[in-house]
Amino acid sequence: MSVLAIALWLVAQPEQTTQQVPTFRSSTDAVLVHVLVRQGSRSVADLKCDDFQLRDNGVVQSLTSCDYDSMPLDIAVVADTSQSTSGVVSDRIQRSAKAAVDLALPIDRVRILGFASMIQDRPNVEALRVLSGNDLGHTALVDAIATAMMLPVDAGRRRVALVLTDGLDSNSIIPKELVQGVVDRADMVLHVFAIAETRGDWMSMVYRTGERDYFWFLNDLVKRGGGSFSDLGPTEDIKPKLEAAVAEIRTRYLLRYTPQGVASQGWHAIDVEVLRSGRYSVMARKGYQRGS
Repeated sequence: MSVLAIALWLVAQPEQTTQQVPTFRSSTDAVLVHVLVRQGSRSVADLKCDDFQLRDNGVVQSLTSCDYDSMPLDIAVVADTSQSTSGVVSDRIQRSAKAAVDLALPIDRVRILGFASMIQDRPNVEALRVLSGNDLGHTALVDAIATAMMLPVDAGRRRVALVLTDGLDSNSIIPKELVQGVVDRADMVLHVFAIAETRGDWMSMVYRTGERDYFWFLNDLVKRGGGSFSDLGPTEDIKPKLEAAVAEIRTRYLLRYTPQGVASQGWHAIDVEVLRSGRYSVMARKGYQRGS
C-alpha cells in the first residue's frame, strides 16, 4: 500500500461524506517556501528578495516575491490519548491541547487529531478527554505525525503541526523512510512536545536501540519539518514553547519562484541562504515533489 493510501485510510472518518485528497505535487508554475530567519534569538523582519539566495536542485532561482505579511494559519493539534499517558501526563496533554487551540486567531483554522492505536478527527479538546485512556491498544505516534503532515492544503495559509505526546511509539505501521519522505514533501512546520513524568530503561527495547537517545527519530523528523523537539520535564511549563512555536510560524517569509533550469518532475532539494552580511540561521523545508 502506498503512503498516500495509508494516510487516507488513517484519517478516514465514517461521519465525513467527503475527504480531500492530500498531494505532494507542487505547482509547475510556482513554488512557495516558508522561511524563518533569525539573528541570534531574534527573528529578522526587514529582508528583501535581493537578500535571499534560493537554490533548487543546486540551480539559483529568481524570486518573484518575498512576503512577510501575516497570513492565516492552519494549526493541527495532534494529541496522544493512549493508555501510557493516563493520569498526570494525560492531564498535561489535555491542558496543552487547550492552550494550543487558544493561540488561534479568528482568521486561523484548527484541526484536532487524537491518536492511540488509531488516529481520529476530534471536534474539540473535550472530545480528546473522552478518548483518553479508553483505547487499551498501542500507540501509533509516527503514523499520527505522517497523517497530520498529509492533511489537505489550501493556498495562502501557513501550516503548523503541534504534536503532544509522551514520546512512546509502539504501533506505527508506516516505514520510517516513507514517513521521512512525507515530512520532506509537506509544506508544514512540525513541532513535537514529549511530556512524561519518567523515562525508564525499558524504552530502549521499545525503540530497538541500545542508546539512551530514545527520540533520535523524532528529532530527525522535526529537523526535516523545519520545527523543534522538546523533551519536557515533570513540572516544566509547555505554554511558552507553544506560544513561541505559533509566533514563529507567523513571522516566516513566504518566498515564491517559478522553477527554471531544473527537471520538470521528481524530487527537488531546496537550499535557502541569506546574502546580507552577518550571521543568520535559516529554517525552511528541505524540498518538494514536482510533476507526477
